[in-house]
Amino acid sequence: MLSDTVDTVWHAHILYTKLYQQESIMFFGEFLHHEPILTPDPHATEKNLEHAIERFPVFSQLYLDTFGEPLGGIWEDALSFVASVSAKRASASKG
Repeated sequence: MLSDTVDTVWHAHILYTKLYQQESIMFFGEFLHHEPILTPDPHATEKNLEHAIERFPVFSQLYLDTFGEPLGGIWEDALSFVASVSAKRASASKG
């Protein structure tokens, strides 16, 4: 997950199993299982990160459409991270 803060909140939320089950079904239409990666494959992790960065603008727009306000607050670390990666890529493509 691109936001460490959101990841921490998510992990705290899944401890409340009944509420988590109800909200999973309400928001996702099914129970969303948590499957931690115990020994991450560095290539898979890099690929997942690339995918997350590429899809972040879509997520941001869906968030705005759903909640009527832009990402902020607990998403600040993810916004900063994506902006930093984007700036590094833009700089590398110029050089």
